[in-house]
This record gives sequence, structure tokens and C-alpha cells, in this order.
Amino acid sequence: MKTSIPDLPSFLVGPSQLIHSAVDLINEIQTATKQLLDKLTPRDATFESVVLSMARIDNDIKSKVQFLAFFQAVSPSLQLRQESSTAVSMVDTAYLELFQDDRLFALVDAVHNNCDWSQMEVEDRKFLTKLHSTFIDNGLGLKGKNKKRSYEISKRLVELRVAFTENLSLDPRYVW
Repeated sequence: MKTSIPDLPSFLVGPSQLIHSAVDLINEIQTATKQLLDKLTPRDATFESVVLSMARIDNDIKSKVQFLAFFQAVSPSLQLRQESSTAVSMVDTAYLELFQDDRLFALVDAVHNNCDWSQMEVEDRKFLTKLHSTFIDNGLGLKGKNKKRSYEISKRLVELRVAFTENLSLDPRYVW
């Protein structure tokens, strides 16, 4: 079986390229999610159709956002570090919204409630449990004001994480 070797990433990027990459990644997230929601209902949701599709989306997002985040930690350019932080914040916010979607949660919840746990591999059970828990942790299952408040807290945590990373990159001191 022949496998293709992916292109090596280029580290010669400008700040606008990071924002552009973030926008492209957000569009990919939204398109993949929309395709999933358009073709499935909770009644016909299966582990393969929902959970494995979401695992592919998750893998794609995480591998690409790490490239965006790399620059906020190591670039000697203050502007590039700041743009990297902005790009990561944009993607993190879009990713958070993925786990705020009631229709997506309904699909995952249907699989979680209807699958035959005894027939599943250990890794599959762990991933489904983690995926379901992520939706619950992000306020799905809550109603009204509690759900809105949970979303506000989650969004604020993303903002604080980005601000923390930016503060680290702005500190000129170092520790041997």
C-alpha cells in the first residue's frame, strides 16, 4: 500500500497568512459540521456516521491549529505572535461553538444512549464518552439562563487562555 507524504509546513509566514489560515479552518469546521447535520437525524445516527466523522473533524482541527499556535510561542516578531494569538482565539471560539450546537449534541446523545457498549472497542467507548462529556461540560443539557451562562463562561475561558499565552510571549525575562 502506497502512502503519500504530506508537504512540510513552511515557517516563513506573515501575520495575514495566519489569520487567513484561521478563517479557512473555521470554514472547514462549519462546512464539515453542516454536511454532518444535513445528512443525519438522531434516529439514524450511528457510531460510524456521527462519532467517527466528528473524530476526523477533531483531528483535522487540532493538527492545523497547532501550526497556528506555534508562532505565538516561538516567533521573534511581536506582530506575528499577536496575530498567532488572534488566529488561535478565532479557531478556539469556532471550536467552542461546535460543542454548543444542539443538533450536533442530539446526534451524539442518540449514539451515546443507543449504542451497544459491550460490542465496542475500549478506545471507541472512551472517545464516545469523552465526546458526550464535552457537550455536557459546555452546557448542553442545561436550559435557559444556565445554558447561556455556561456558554459565557466557556467563551471567557478561551479569552483568558489566549491572554495568558500572549502575556507569556510579551515578557522579556527568562529563566535558566
